[in-house]
Amino acid sequence: MMLPLIFPILIWLSFRDMKSHRIPNFGLTLLFSVSLAFVLLRGHPWPQHCAATGILLIASALAYVFFGLGMGDIKFLIILTLLVIPANPTSYYWFFGSFSLTTLFHVIVSTRCNLSRNISIPLAPSLSMATVCVLFL
Repeated sequence: MMLPLIFPILIWLSFRDMKSHRIPNFGLTLLFSVSLAFVLLRGHPWPQHCAATGILLIASALAYVFFGLGMGDIKFLIILTLLVIPANPTSYYWFFGSFSLTTLFHVIVSTRCNLSRNISIPLAPSLSMATVCVLFL
C-alpha cells in the first residue's frame, strides 16, 4: 500500500502550505519520485490516469485563471491524479467529495463567519486529507 510511504510527505507539505501559503517544489519532487517508484514496481493503468489528469489539468487551468488557484496546488493535484489516486470513478468521487468537505470546513474556520473575499486558503491540507481518505478506503 502506498499510504505509509507518502503519508509523511503529505503531512510535511500540509504544514508548509499552512505556514507559508507555498508548496515547496522539493516536496512535490519527493512525492512524485516516491509515487513513481511505487507505481513502476506495482504496475499502473497509465491510459486511465493520463485521461483523468488531462481533464483535471483543464479544470485547474480554468480555476487558476478565474479563481486564483495556486500553481503549487495544481502541481500537487496533477501528481495525485497521475500517480496516487486509483483510476476509478468511485475513488474520484470520494476524493473530490472529501476534498470539498475539508475545504469547506477550512474556509469556515479560517473566516470565522467573516465573509471576507480576500483570503488565501492553503489547499494542501485538504488535498492531503482527501488523499488519505481515498487510500484508506
